[in-house]
Amino acid sequence: YFIQSNLSDVTVSNSNDMSPNVSVSPGVIDAHASDHVSLPVTSLELESDISYDKEFDGEANYQLLQKHFQQKIMSLKTEFQTKLEKLYNHINKQEITFQAKVDTLHNIIDRKDDVIGKLNKDIGELKHSVGFLSSETTELNKTLAVNRKAVSDRIDIAEGEVSAIKSKTVDLEDRSRRCNLVFFNFPEESSHATENCENTVEELLPSLDVLPREDIWIDRAHRLGRWTPQCASKPRPIIVKFSYYKQKEKILQNGFKFRNSHVNVSEDFSKETLHVHRELRKCGHEAKENMRNDPFFDVKMFKVTYRRLVVTYVNKIEPTPKTFVKTFAPEDIIGRDNWFIPPQGHGQANASV
Repeated sequence: YFIQSNLSDVTVSNSNDMSPNVSVSPGVIDAHASDHVSLPVTSLELESDISYDKEFDGEANYQLLQKHFQQKIMSLKTEFQTKLEKLYNHINKQEITFQAKVDTLHNIIDRKDDVIGKLNKDIGELKHSVGFLSSETTELNKTLAVNRKAVSDRIDIAEGEVSAIKSKTVDLEDRSRRCNLVFFNFPEESSHATENCENTVEELLPSLDVLPREDIWIDRAHRLGRWTPQCASKPRPIIVKFSYYKQKEKILQNGFKFRNSHVNVSEDFSKETLHVHRELRKCGHEAKENMRNDPFFDVKMFKVTYRRLVVTYVNKIEPTPKTFVKTFAPEDIIGRDNWFIPPQGHGQANASV
């Protein structure tokens, strides 16, 4: 027997007149069967566990089965609608959530677009500022180049003026010391506080026949430096300021008379002049050593005067050796090589150190 519904099929098959197999799908059943059919069914088992006896009338069994199917279909329909509504609500919620996320993403993108636009605007302004600064820098470099040259010229002028002022200052200091002499190796008394340096010098010079006592006029005399216990073995020098420059010159002229004594004497100069004198003496020793093996010339002697080196040399190849004197300024020889070149025409074409 076959039962057809508008939504699904209900099939009842009887293969061996024993227990039929029934399959049901949701829907409204429209039966096409005889009104009074006695189904040869011993037992019909459905999901609701309802059993039907085979003695029942076919119409009654059909109505019960139809009623049960309708209830089952309505239950399935209700359950399906409920699940469908839940699914629809879940989809709506997901859609709302997704739409919110999409809106958030759009907002973020919009904000990023705004930020990017602002950054592009700032970059454009920075490029404009950089271009302006570049032009300003170019102008400043040109101005600095002009000013640098002017400043450099002024610095050169200022350095020249400072050097000239320093030279004048050193010269003035040396001139203020022109009447001074420094005596070395004078024994120092233990009672240094009561020592009379003027009497010491006045007693020494006549004893060496350097200068008569009546010609000695001393303005002041004292020892240089601070007293220490070591001064007993290494006495401090005595600086003497004479009243007249000629007294000093006469003492220096008789300086050879100090050789037989323990006392040495020298002129008093500023630190700068003393440094130049040391360098000039070094140059004199170098010239004398380098000309020792020269076949044409020989440095006989040298001496240092005020900021000058005076070299005395002889021509050895002439029948009668001639003596020559040459004066050198510090700026011409200090720190230079081959500075001593004897004059040409004295037996050799070009001799030099």
